[in-house]
Amino acid sequence: MAGESGEMGVFPFKEQPGEEIARGVEFRVLRHNDGWVVKEGIHPKANTFEQLEQDKKDFDVFSDYVGQFLPETHHIQGHGSDGKPCNIVRQREIKGKPLAELSDEEVFGNSEVRSQLREFFEQCGKMWDEIGRVPDICGPEGDKIHGFNPRYARNILVEDGTNRVWLVDTAAHPLVFSKKAMLRYKPALFVLRKMMGRFQKKLRPDEKSS
Repeated sequence: MAGESGEMGVFPFKEQPGEEIARGVEFRVLRHNDGWVVKEGIHPKANTFEQLEQDKKDFDVFSDYVGQFLPETHHIQGHGSDGKPCNIVRQREIKGKPLAELSDEEVFGNSEVRSQLREFFEQCGKMWDEIGRVPDICGPEGDKIHGFNPRYARNILVEDGTNRVWLVDTAAHPLVFSKKAMLRYKPALFVLRKMMGRFQKKLRPDEKSS
């Protein structure tokens, strides 16, 4: 079920995750069996119980607003593929392309994709207005042109075959992505909100997409 989250606990992996498909500073993502992926913490601060608890809280908050866009996700304390204790996020694998890799025609010309994105961002706007939170919908890290433009988000995927829109990064720390963000993050958050508004205007069917 979309948006479903399991209880935090130790998950007994009968089959260990295999191929590594992505890596960041704090996490690596591996393909698991039967259409799942797992995100393992590889940095000490990513493996505290407090961080796991915060990730679960983020998921629950986002579920209230954009739950239909969240893959089934479980937050686990367990052992990683290297046998060391770590935090694990286990999630249904979404096979598709991020917005950053889609053409304008694929985003704005496909009414099915466009309508879902419109609903998603309207709900994100409602979330911001009501509780001061927003998911991590930034563009590519380090990209000075598209880095804070949700049109080029890598955490929003369009699924192959179904054209369903999914948010695959279900955590966004409130000290970075909220009205309570630390001072150093506020300028970036301001730009992100501005770019989000511009993208929403382009998604409206009565306005041009170019």
